[in-house]
Amino acid sequence: IFHSTKKEIYDVSKWNTSKCQTFAQLFEGCSNATEIIGLENMDTSSGKTFVEMFNGCSNLRKLDLSNFDMSAIDENWVDPDVGYAEGTTSYMLAGVTRLQELKLGEKFVFKANMKLPAPSDKYISGADGYWYSENTGIQYGADALPANVADTYRPVRTTYMRKED
Repeated sequence: IFHSTKKEIYDVSKWNTSKCQTFAQLFEGCSNATEIIGLENMDTSSGKTFVEMFNGCSNLRKLDLSNFDMSAIDENWVDPDVGYAEGTTSYMLAGVTRLQELKLGEKFVFKANMKLPAPSDKYISGADGYWYSENTGIQYGADALPANVADTYRPVRTTYMRKED
């Protein structure tokens, strides 16, 4: 829909995506994008594929995917628009090089082939190549964020308070 458009701010807060089966390439190549409003409310529960959804959105600073329900992902689903199975999450977050905050929810399926870039000193002050959990302070490599864990990740270590049982 927005593939390679030049807008800086996108608003999807009023979209009804409850029956949408593909979110593939939705914002791919939107390198001017600095903000996407309403992602935290997007209904992704019918989504079979998220291939390259944010690929190349190099100016995004925050992504709130905390409400993303990726439980309907199907590795063998054939997208009727392209006529073949594309995979599910390949390169979903590739090229999002200036990201400073990533919120994930319990139904977010993080896979290594999403290609989340390692934070870089070139774009983020103090970045050391790791993502840090806001809840625990644990550092993760760009391809090792845990699946199905609600948390916020930042490329710089922040003070945190351990949650008590």
